[in-house]
Amino acid sequence: MKSDKTLLGTDKAHLRGIALEVNQARNVIIRNLTISHVRDTLVTNDALEINNGSQNIWIDHCEFYSDRDHDKDYYDGLLDIKNGSTFITVSWSAFHDHYKVCLVSSGDEQFIDTVARLTFHHNYFYNCESRLPMIRFGKAHIYNNYYRDCHNAIDSRMGACLKIEGNYFDNVYRAVFDQGSTIPGKAKLLDNYFGTSIVQTLPECDFAIPYPYALDSTAAVPRIVLDGVPNATKVRPLNQKPTQFSLLPNYPNPCNQSTIIPYTLPHPAHVELTVYNLNGQQIARLVDREQPTGYYTITWDTGNVSAGIYFLKLTAENFRQVRKCLILK
Repeated sequence: MKSDKTLLGTDKAHLRGIALEVNQARNVIIRNLTISHVRDTLVTNDALEINNGSQNIWIDHCEFYSDRDHDKDYYDGLLDIKNGSTFITVSWSAFHDHYKVCLVSSGDEQFIDTVARLTFHHNYFYNCESRLPMIRFGKAHIYNNYYRDCHNAIDSRMGACLKIEGNYFDNVYRAVFDQGSTIPGKAKLLDNYFGTSIVQTLPECDFAIPYPYALDSTAAVPRIVLDGVPNATKVRPLNQKPTQFSLLPNYPNPCNQSTIIPYTLPHPAHVELTVYNLNGQQIARLVDREQPTGYYTITWDTGNVSAGIYFLKLTAENFRQVRKCLILK
């Protein structure tokens, strides 16, 4: 694509096996477009490549995916940003069913990518293996994204400075880390929900955000992103029936005034959701009734509860599951 262009797709705009390249271009908008299943092409091996000093690029309300039926090298990246490209924003887009999603800078020798300035916000990463994104050298503001059922998420390398705030990680193995680069990556973490994810302690950094932005509540991010990202409900159908009983991680956790407790029922059952303190005393009974199949959430008001560790217990038929909740005051 050349400079000063907007590529605006219709509701059914889908490039299957067709790649895009933004090369030495400025002021480009790519919106409402689906790109999938890209392999070797004459232009690039990536679904979308931003290359050679391209600047002021906005990717918005797009969908990128392939499949995970093949090995990790069958497809290359969904989005690569490299060779001095900068001032890139990726917003309200879905990345799913892929191994190597988004790479910033093509190697540990590419110091030209120190100029990279990037923003990722309100994106949905689902069923992905790695690079969500992986960033070398540059600076990135990563906020209010929803990560679900992924392995490795945000990878900071080669002195990259990442400001990571208000993101929600749901069933993600490693949320923030550095995969052993010769120059440690850095990050500043603010108000993220990590659940059970591993979070590596990285050297802290910070930088001034050069634009105004509104930060959504971390607890609200899953619903906001699923409502706003194109085809998100297709990727994870909201009306899909659960297949098992499950007490999901509550959020936020730790909490102060309240926490939301989600759980699933694969078929109708009598449900008891109770709360216990460290002494094993029941202090609250949040649910005690028959409920039909479905996904459920209930809010526990913790404003009048003392600080400490508590245990949430879901009982349905012969199923029992307990999760820990930390209340801070």
